[in-house]
Amino acid sequence: MHQLTLTGHIGKDAIVRDAHGAKAISFSVAVNETHSKNNEKVETTTWYDCTIWRGSDEKTTIADYLKEGQQVLIQGKPKPGGYKNAQGDWVPTIEVRVTSYELLGRKPASQSTEASAEYEAAGGFIADDRKK
Repeated sequence: MHQLTLTGHIGKDAIVRDAHGAKAISFSVAVNETHSKNNEKVETTTWYDCTIWRGSDEKTTIADYLKEGQQVLIQGKPKPGGYKNAQGDWVPTIEVRVTSYELLGRKPASQSTEASAEYEAAGGFIADDRKK
């Protein structure tokens, strides 16, 4: 089994959508890496498309936390993908089916009371969605 662990920042606020009788919470995560090239500091950003799956009757309040700029730790199953851009070039992507996640740093100021209670009750660690 492939398992991916990454730490990065959310690119856009998460969206919740209905998909095939379940709920999908989708968001993107940017992971920055810095290295030297010709004695110059170079920063590279890799984007990951992430999805947290929930049953049709399960809560999706975690979406209230997944706001642009929020730092997160993600674990999940990677799936390579891609698309053709407007110029007809293939653009590779990495999709992640999230199995566990944790918010890092300060939580965003604008959150629902229900989501805040969930965060506090969990001690900052939000969920481990791996099947037991």
